[in-house]
Amino acid sequence: MWSLAWPLTVGFICRMGMAATDSAFVGHLSNSSRGALLPPTSVSDAFAIPLTLPYLAPSVPPTCPECVPNTTTLPPDPLLYLPLYPAPSPTFPPAALPPPPPAPTAHTGYTAAEYLAAATLADLVVNVLLSPPLAFNQVLNALVGQAVGSANPHMAGTWLQLSMFFLTLSAAPFLVVQYFATAPLLRLLGFSHRIAALAGLFARWSIFWPVPNGLYQCLRFYFQAVGLPRPAMYNSLAFLGLNAALNWLFVFGGPFQYVTASHPLYWRGLGFVGAPISLSCSRVLQIVVYFVYMFLIRRAHVPTWPGWNFRFLRRQRIRRFLVQALPLVGTNLFQTLVYQTTTLLIAQLGTVAVAASSAVGSAVCVVSSGLSAAFSAVTAVRVGHHLGRADVRAARYATVMVVAASVIAAVLLFVVMWPLRSFFCGLITTDPLAHPLAARLVAPSLVAFAAVALVQIGSAVLSGQGRTFVTTVLSVALELPASIGIVVLLVYVVHLHGDTGLVIIFWAQAAVSLFEVAVVAVIIATSRWRKYAAEARQRQEVAAVAAAEEGGGAQQGIPVCAAEAGANSGHGLPSAASPAALAAQGASPPTPIDVRAHDDTPSSADGGTDCGRGTSLAA
Repeated sequence: MWSLAWPLTVGFICRMGMAATDSAFVGHLSNSSRGALLPPTSVSDAFAIPLTLPYLAPSVPPTCPECVPNTTTLPPDPLLYLPLYPAPSPTFPPAALPPPPPAPTAHTGYTAAEYLAAATLADLVVNVLLSPPLAFNQVLNALVGQAVGSANPHMAGTWLQLSMFFLTLSAAPFLVVQYFATAPLLRLLGFSHRIAALAGLFARWSIFWPVPNGLYQCLRFYFQAVGLPRPAMYNSLAFLGLNAALNWLFVFGGPFQYVTASHPLYWRGLGFVGAPISLSCSRVLQIVVYFVYMFLIRRAHVPTWPGWNFRFLRRQRIRRFLVQALPLVGTNLFQTLVYQTTTLLIAQLGTVAVAASSAVGSAVCVVSSGLSAAFSAVTAVRVGHHLGRADVRAARYATVMVVAASVIAAVLLFVVMWPLRSFFCGLITTDPLAHPLAARLVAPSLVAFAAVALVQIGSAVLSGQGRTFVTTVLSVALELPASIGIVVLLVYVVHLHGDTGLVIIFWAQAAVSLFEVAVVAVIIATSRWRKYAAEARQRQEVAAVAAAEEGGGAQQGIPVCAAEAGANSGHGLPSAASPAALAAQGASPPTPIDVRAHDDTPSSADGGTDCGRGTSLAA
């Protein structure tokens, strides 16, 4: 479990770091001389937002960017002039959109808090829209783990194909909403035209990365569940640095900002829109590099691949996949709504409250969310693997080990981050009002993240058991009303306001999360583990494999999925263990530890014929 957990932890931290890097660069913008976006000045202009870039005369000292004398608005450009929504009809009622406030000048510009708040609200809308499609890759941890443990490893490739198919199909309508409706939705929610305009353009430039990012997660979850987590870790480390470099280039101009102002290469970057552009470049390149290495160079997919065909679309397999995935769609949507609705409610306390909440979230979640995501992934993989082998005792031990590791990690994280809270928040924003408030929110945020990590581990156990529907019920019946209800109570009934009110709200959310931990613990303690182990083996078509072996199927000793793969790719992959014996026993005996399963060393996964690699992973 350690050899699986630490690469996942590093990889998830890097993934969180890429998003936090965007917030950090945006949070250090402070005026219109950094590619600010001026909101429209009239109702008729509200349907398009030009990108305003400065012209810095050579005689102006570069140490006074707020005093730029000549700021010009560029003419319409297909890349920089982006309509918010279609042109109005002749009967368009002017009262449908309230007139915005006067546009800021180069001397007023935007504050760092406004830039950070706009980026946060754009991420809010994007995250809500993307949460349903991402459920189709999150189910892979348990399903692939079960497939590897059940001695029918080619079902792992089948689950990957189904995951990528449904994720791509389901993401399309949400991307349309993201592109056209982000700014109007924020205006309807009561946010100022100034902030909504910035957030809308940020969301539009973020349109390129959601699908590649989702497909990359499919590939990562698939390979980590079969015992190959390290390539994704190295890839994430490399692109964390690349994303920071691209942010520096696109937001501030990179090395070109230090060139003499009169030089042709002088460039101060794209400012606000540079952050989503850099993230889009990083996300797209990341999956390309990973796919080329794992599929074309290393060929690590071969031992668990059912072939390049459409047999994964068989009705029975689609039904089994959707039974596990669709409840997670609801779970993701409700959990995202809880978090983002909380952000909207906090926004009622003002722009500084949103900026401070975003800053502490970015500062804390890079490590804490990375740890919780890694722990929950390890739990789903290992519990699913052991239940696929019908080894109930090992599944329980794996759960206890991950919970203990999560508690220890939370304590260490608090010991490190609490004394340095001001430093970490200062990495995200330099706003003089948001920075000290964010530092006060670090303690309740760490407690809340520790509790949420335990809840996610519990959800992963339920997913490994095949009980994804229970997680949805918990989200609807417990998390949604409790988390949102406490914030509504404090904001609208108690009428908390100001910095102290925000701190109290954060502590109240931490208390609610601890209560959720207790409820999930009771549910898992009363689980019928043997029943769920039998269901997991049935889901992975173990009975069909046993019947094929005992009856002398198409290829003796080759599982059903393996026979299909051999017919399409020329690989006849022998079974790792005797499924007939496993089915007869009802519980598999301890198997030798395959040390290659997690060490990522070139072996049969590089194109060999050892179908059983990774099927004897030990807790």
